[in-house]
Amino acid sequence: MAIYTLLITINTHFHLINMDLNDTLTPEFCDIANKIKESELTAEVIATALLEMKEYPKSSPLLALQIAMEDWDI
Repeated sequence: MAIYTLLITINTHFHLINMDLNDTLTPEFCDIANKIKESELTAEVIATALLEMKEYPKSSPLLALQIAMEDWDI
């Protein structure tokens, strides 16, 4: 749950997009969050996703996590 809260907070902080929780917390998003948790690279993946969101402000939290997971071979 912390991963969801962190991404929502960050998204709000940077005013990246109008985020609807129903669109963000999809089954796919939850599955990715669980895979990240299981990888034991949560901090690394979140940091990478944050950098991705900062560099590309129009990207969604889901896309940022997908890219970060790929970067960390998850």
